[in-house]
Amino acid sequence: MELQNGANYKSDILFPSGEPMGKLSTSTWTGMAELDDSPRRAGEPPVWAPTADVLETPDVYILEVELPGMTLEDVNVELDGSELRVFGKLPCRNCDGSIEHLVMERSCGGFARTFFLPGKVQAGDVSARFKDGLLVLTVRKDKPVNRSIPVD
Repeated sequence: MELQNGANYKSDILFPSGEPMGKLSTSTWTGMAELDDSPRRAGEPPVWAPTADVLETPDVYILEVELPGMTLEDVNVELDGSELRVFGKLPCRNCDGSIEHLVMERSCGGFARTFFLPGKVQAGDVSARFKDGLLVLTVRKDKPVNRSIPVD
Protein backbone atom coordinates (compact mmCIF):
# COMPACT_ATOMS: atom_id res chain seq x y z
CA MET A 1 0.00 0.00 0.00
CA GLU A 2 1.40 3.42 -0.90
CA LEU A 3 1.29 6.16 1.75
CA GLN A 4 2.04 9.89 1.80
CA ASN A 5 5.35 11.08 0.34
CA GLY A 6 5.75 7.89 -1.70
CA ALA A 7 6.34 5.75 1.41
CA ASN A 8 5.37 2.08 1.24
CA TYR A 9 3.84 0.06 4.05
CA LYS A 10 5.05 -3.51 4.19
CA SER A 11 2.76 -5.68 6.29
CA ASP A 12 5.57 -8.11 7.00
CA ILE A 13 7.98 -5.54 8.48
CA LEU A 14 6.93 -5.78 12.13
CA PHE A 15 5.96 -8.94 13.91
CA PRO A 16 4.59 -8.73 17.49
CA SER A 17 7.06 -11.21 18.96
CA GLY A 18 10.02 -9.26 17.59
CA GLU A 19 11.12 -12.12 15.34
CA PRO A 20 12.66 -11.13 12.01
CA MET A 21 10.12 -10.88 9.22
CA GLY A 22 10.59 -9.74 5.66
CA LYS A 23 13.24 -7.10 5.01
CA LEU A 24 13.31 -5.52 8.47
CA SER A 25 13.49 -7.10 11.88
CA THR A 26 12.79 -5.59 15.28
CA SER A 27 13.47 -6.69 18.81
CA THR A 28 13.17 -5.58 22.39
CA TRP A 29 16.49 -4.76 23.96
CA THR A 30 16.46 -6.72 27.22
CA GLY A 31 19.50 -5.14 28.87
CA MET A 32 17.41 -2.36 30.36
CA ALA A 33 16.35 -3.88 33.69
CA GLU A 34 18.30 -1.25 35.64
CA LEU A 35 15.98 1.44 34.22
CA ASP A 36 12.84 -0.30 35.38
CA ASP A 37 11.22 0.71 38.65
CA SER A 38 7.64 -0.06 37.68
CA PRO A 39 5.35 -2.03 39.98
CA ARG A 40 5.08 -5.42 38.31
CA ARG A 41 4.22 -8.95 39.36
CA ALA A 42 6.92 -11.57 39.66
CA GLY A 43 7.79 -13.11 36.32
CA GLU A 44 6.65 -10.14 34.20
CA PRO A 45 9.26 -8.66 31.88
CA PRO A 46 10.99 -5.55 33.23
CA VAL A 47 11.03 -3.79 29.87
CA TRP A 48 8.15 -2.62 27.70
CA ALA A 49 8.42 -1.97 23.99
CA PRO A 50 6.66 1.04 22.48
CA THR A 51 4.62 0.56 19.32
CA ALA A 52 6.14 1.73 16.08
CA ASP A 53 5.55 2.08 12.35
CA VAL A 54 8.38 1.80 9.85
CA LEU A 55 8.05 3.34 6.40
CA GLU A 56 10.38 3.25 3.42
CA THR A 57 10.82 5.64 0.51
CA PRO A 58 13.41 5.26 -2.23
CA ASP A 59 15.77 7.52 -0.23
CA VAL A 60 14.99 7.11 3.48
CA TYR A 61 13.61 4.92 6.25
CA ILE A 62 11.06 6.65 8.49
CA LEU A 63 10.37 5.29 11.96
CA GLU A 64 7.45 6.57 14.01
CA VAL A 65 7.58 5.48 17.66
CA GLU A 66 4.70 6.17 20.07
CA LEU A 67 5.93 7.43 23.44
CA PRO A 68 2.88 8.94 25.17
CA GLY A 69 3.48 10.88 28.36
CA MET A 70 7.20 11.18 27.73
CA THR A 71 9.46 14.20 27.51
CA LEU A 72 12.54 14.68 25.38
CA GLU A 73 14.73 14.00 28.42
CA ASP A 74 13.18 10.51 28.80
CA VAL A 75 14.21 9.33 25.29
CA ASN A 76 17.56 8.15 23.87
CA VAL A 77 18.37 7.16 20.29
CA GLU A 78 21.51 5.37 19.09
CA LEU A 79 22.59 4.25 15.63
CA ASP A 80 25.23 1.53 15.25
CA GLY A 81 25.67 0.55 11.60
CA SER A 82 22.17 -0.42 10.46
CA GLU A 83 20.96 -1.07 14.03
CA LEU A 84 18.80 1.73 15.44
CA ARG A 85 17.96 1.68 19.18
CA VAL A 86 15.31 3.76 20.92
CA PHE A 87 15.37 3.45 24.70
CA GLY A 88 14.82 5.32 27.94
CA LYS A 89 12.58 5.49 30.94
CA LEU A 90 9.00 6.60 31.46
CA PRO A 91 8.64 7.70 35.09
CA CYS A 92 5.95 5.77 36.93
CA ARG A 93 2.89 7.65 38.07
CA ASN A 94 1.62 7.34 41.62
CA CYS A 95 4.27 4.78 42.56
CA ASP A 96 5.20 6.26 45.91
CA GLY A 97 3.10 3.68 47.77
CA SER A 98 0.36 6.09 48.80
CA ILE A 99 -2.01 4.86 46.10
CA GLU A 100 -2.73 1.22 45.25
CA HIS A 101 -3.14 0.35 41.58
CA LEU A 102 -6.27 -1.73 41.03
CA VAL A 103 -5.65 -1.84 37.29
CA MET A 104 -2.43 -0.75 35.59
CA GLU A 105 -2.61 -0.97 31.81
CA ARG A 106 -0.36 1.95 30.87
CA SER A 107 3.32 1.15 30.68
CA CYS A 108 6.01 2.79 32.76
CA GLY A 109 9.61 2.18 33.68
CA GLY A 110 12.40 1.24 31.30
CA PHE A 111 11.59 0.75 27.64
CA ALA A 112 13.57 -0.27 24.60
CA ARG A 113 13.14 -1.04 20.94
CA THR A 114 15.79 -2.04 18.40
CA PHE A 115 15.28 -1.84 14.64
CA PHE A 116 17.62 -3.66 12.24
CA LEU A 117 17.38 -1.71 8.99
CA PRO A 118 17.65 -3.85 5.84
CA GLY A 119 20.36 -1.84 4.09
CA LYS A 120 23.30 0.46 4.69
CA VAL A 121 22.46 3.92 6.00
CA GLN A 122 24.25 7.26 6.15
CA ALA A 123 25.10 7.63 9.84
CA GLY A 124 25.67 11.37 9.47
CA ASP A 125 22.24 11.96 7.93
CA VAL A 126 19.73 11.00 10.61
CA SER A 127 17.10 13.37 11.95
CA ALA A 128 14.81 13.01 14.96
CA ARG A 129 11.66 14.96 15.83
CA PHE A 130 9.67 14.51 19.04
CA LYS A 131 6.26 16.15 19.41
CA ASP A 132 3.06 15.19 21.21
CA GLY A 133 4.40 11.78 22.26
CA LEU A 134 5.47 10.76 18.74
CA LEU A 135 9.15 10.27 17.91
CA VAL A 136 9.82 10.46 14.17
CA LEU A 137 13.23 9.31 12.97
CA THR A 138 14.36 9.76 9.38
CA VAL A 139 17.41 7.76 8.30
CA ARG A 140 18.88 8.39 4.85
CA LYS A 141 19.81 5.29 2.87
CA ASP A 142 23.38 4.91 1.65
CA LYS A 143 23.13 4.90 -2.13
CA PRO A 144 25.67 2.85 -4.05
CA VAL A 145 27.91 5.01 -6.19
CA ASN A 146 27.81 4.13 -9.86
CA ARG A 147 30.72 5.46 -11.86
CA SER A 148 32.97 4.47 -14.71
CA ILE A 149 36.51 3.46 -13.86
CA PRO A 150 39.02 4.25 -16.60
CA VAL A 151 41.37 1.38 -17.36
CA ASP A 152 44.96 2.27 -18.32
